[in-house]
Amino acid sequence: MTKISDNLKEHHLHLPHIHLPHIHHRKEWSNPIEFLMTCVGFAVGLGNVWRFPYLCFKNGGSAFVIAFLSMLFIIGLPLFFLEISIAQYSKFGPLEIWKAVPMVRGIGICSLLIASFISLYYNILIAYSLIYAISSFLPTLPWTNCDFYWNNPKCCVASSTIKNLSGLLTSVSNCPLDSESPAKQYFNNYVLNISNGIEELGEINWKVAVSLFVCWLLIFLSLSKGVQSLGKVSYLTAIFPYVMIIALIIRGVTLEGAMTGIEYFILKINTDKLKDLEV
Repeated sequence: MTKISDNLKEHHLHLPHIHLPHIHHRKEWSNPIEFLMTCVGFAVGLGNVWRFPYLCFKNGGSAFVIAFLSMLFIIGLPLFFLEISIAQYSKFGPLEIWKAVPMVRGIGICSLLIASFISLYYNILIAYSLIYAISSFLPTLPWTNCDFYWNNPKCCVASSTIKNLSGLLTSVSNCPLDSESPAKQYFNNYVLNISNGIEELGEINWKVAVSLFVCWLLIFLSLSKGVQSLGKVSYLTAIFPYVMIIALIIRGVTLEGAMTGIEYFILKINTDKLKDLEV
């Protein structure tokens, strides 16, 4: 060791100085439960009530569930675990983490852009949902009849009769083909207040504007203190969707003909749909 140190001194060998980047202190979760609840809140939301049932109905019921679960365990969960592991280990955001591999840094930029675009249109849907939630407290639901000021002569309430044909429930309506349901006119004429054409700009839709402002205000308050405030909000955002889903399931299975729908869409597996790549 003495000879080595003497040789270093003799040849004036200097070790290079390594500059480490300054790492800013990032706020951490108060406890692991808040982190878990936040992940659950991101996984379950309006899409489980709005989009998923529609896709199941469109793509063959249980056949779509089988394809969905297969892709969930093969691709979805591994990628989710990889993303969470990298983010928690490095404590970096999508823009900074990919500096380790500059060639694919565009992945982080695309992730940020996609999240921004989703937030923009998803808050519009939440604003619509807020308007519907407030209207649901009225004595008469405004999308159930044609007695409101926004309804026009095309509005028609279908007094349908239910007939059992080949084991399926079929609805026969007495409304003309060019008629519109009260629900459609409530959304188009009241919520959206659609004009006659693109050449008519119309006025500001204050219902949607105020509702959208409330949604963005809630998001600002939820993220004002970073993960500290987000963790507290996650207790509501993670639990409330499950309460709504359970309530809708109870309501659905108690409706007339529910067992017929369960037998057709869940118990009967459409093997032809499993062979369709679109599913």
